[in-house]
Amino acid sequence: MLEKKATRSRVSGEAVIEEFERVTRDAANVQRETLRRILAENGGVEYLRGLGLAGATDPATFRARVPLATHADLEPYIDRIADGDASPVLTAKPATSISLSSGTTQGKRKYLLFNEELVKSTMQIYRISYAFRNREFPVENGKALQFIYSSRETRTKGGLTATTATTNVYRSEEFKATMRDIQSQCCSPDEVIFGPDFAQSLYCHLLAGLLAAGDVQIVSATFAHSVVLAFQTFERAWEELCADIRRGEVSPSRVTSPAIRRAMAALLAAPNPGLADEVARKCDALSNWYGVIPALWPNARYVYGIMTGSMEHYVKKLRHYAGGLPLVAAEYGASEGWVGANVEPGTPPERATFTVLPDIAYFEFIPLKPVAGDGGYAEAEPVGLTEVAAGELYEVVMTTFAGLIFLPSPTRLMTSMDGCMGATNERGDDDEEFSCDHVRIIQESEQIIMISESVKVGLKLLISECNGLYRYRLGDVVKVAGFYNATPKLKFVCRRNLMLSINIDKNSEQDLQLAVDAAARAVLAGEKLEVVDYTSHADVSSDPGHYVVFLELNAADPAAVDGDVMQACCDELDRAFADAGYVGSRKSGAIAPLELRVLQRGTFQKVLRHYLSLGAPVSQFKSPRCVSRSNSGVLQILAGCTVNVFFSSAYD
Repeated sequence: MLEKKATRSRVSGEAVIEEFERVTRDAANVQRETLRRILAENGGVEYLRGLGLAGATDPATFRARVPLATHADLEPYIDRIADGDASPVLTAKPATSISLSSGTTQGKRKYLLFNEELVKSTMQIYRISYAFRNREFPVENGKALQFIYSSRETRTKGGLTATTATTNVYRSEEFKATMRDIQSQCCSPDEVIFGPDFAQSLYCHLLAGLLAAGDVQIVSATFAHSVVLAFQTFERAWEELCADIRRGEVSPSRVTSPAIRRAMAALLAAPNPGLADEVARKCDALSNWYGVIPALWPNARYVYGIMTGSMEHYVKKLRHYAGGLPLVAAEYGASEGWVGANVEPGTPPERATFTVLPDIAYFEFIPLKPVAGDGGYAEAEPVGLTEVAAGELYEVVMTTFAGLIFLPSPTRLMTSMDGCMGATNERGDDDEEFSCDHVRIIQESEQIIMISESVKVGLKLLISECNGLYRYRLGDVVKVAGFYNATPKLKFVCRRNLMLSINIDKNSEQDLQLAVDAAARAVLAGEKLEVVDYTSHADVSSDPGHYVVFLELNAADPAAVDGDVMQACCDELDRAFADAGYVGSRKSGAIAPLELRVLQRGTFQKVLRHYLSLGAPVSQFKSPRCVSRSNSGVLQILAGCTVNVFFSSAYD
């Protein structure tokens, strides 16, 4: 029976790869057909009618009549849909629910329209990625230790269910069937996945994984840091886990949720002192937890998740836990839709690329050239998917059935859409707050694509996938690393508006400004102190990483400013970052406390002189709002001008 299942899996995988080869060889024609499908189904929606598309489905007319769009262009339409307008406003098919997505601007959360097309595209890319992974690292009739967390639901004013896209996808029967087909069935019960508390779910994922140790062939999470966090937790909790296995009952101090306790009781069934002794013996034999994953899960073939972009920082620690197991980078997409698959899973995460699926979206590319001195790009006219050149850059923009962005409130939420992970609940106001601690999501591309530090010229990528988003500018700058047949392979370069990111958090220049302004109003104004200038840095030199905010004040002697005042300012800054990815990560300890550095007077004049010494014209100088690790000259100036340092206690 097992042999038959393995044979079916191989045959299915070979068929998936054969189809992938076909569409990537004929990428230009597939792109035209993809756009035709999109417009044929949705040409009559209000948004496109208003642009005068008049039933046309060809690329030339589409580009001529339909402008590039941002969330501001689409917000009024999504507002109506969320409020109950069932007419074909943006999509011919009705939205079945609202998916919460990451917010990257102005401290607001985003909504995405969700329907079954998103589930279908998710299953498509899962099957493609799995087919290539299974060819490289075959698994047979196994399970996956997945660190999966989902979120609660609410309803919009118009009656649509609102939750993370992860939750929407993960609850679908098609998703569960696909996970069985691709040997990726989670060993944890649904009660753990959809549990109300992240810490309880994480503990039970580890416990369920130990109980199914012989069956686990894949260890995964969306993000590398989620796996690292899980095993950092294991280091502290392994003796309790062994005790639970020994007595056949989950710890009442660790797990209080009745639903989770019932589900885990069914898994534990009876005391198992033999397994407890085996786990303890293996843990005792480890040296500094090196190779803990293959030691406890001897049949595991690889560790899988997003390991590029801002996740690359965690690869070193993940390799420590994985021992000799391969690390495989996950797919590339965004909350708005999918872009590409990792079809070379044997490549180390640091060199991973993602092959664009030409039938999952309609793509255009705007050439970008960096503008010296201001960090921006000069743009040229868009080109097609097969017209790009290796070595150039792109910003990703999408059109999807379920990917329209809505910004309804001043509270930002981060969500996911890949169906394997989601958000845990930090209970707040039932009507307003959703939150996500450690999520299995395809969130924003910087979490997925490897950063290239040495790019000179680039292109901006636009996508029209399925329907719902029409030439929507996603904001990802990517580099074409080469081609797979006729379709490009991409690496992530940066988010155009992203300033600060440690792991699943995303804060823009505007978010930083809002946080500094909030702290100045709440704390500094009462002391008659003003912020002369400011900048920031995402410090990942230690684990976990943390934000550093540098403030130059108008005080005659900044070093003499009351320490209690500056500590309060530091705490307020930390709280003022509204991004739920940041808030959740701070609460769980995945991001360390914010560091406030008070600078001596004249620091930013020194920064200006530094830039002028490099040849930048004074007319183009702007104080850098985020200083990267590679900008050692400015970091040295800031370090040398620091007169006082404070660490936040806002989440203690």
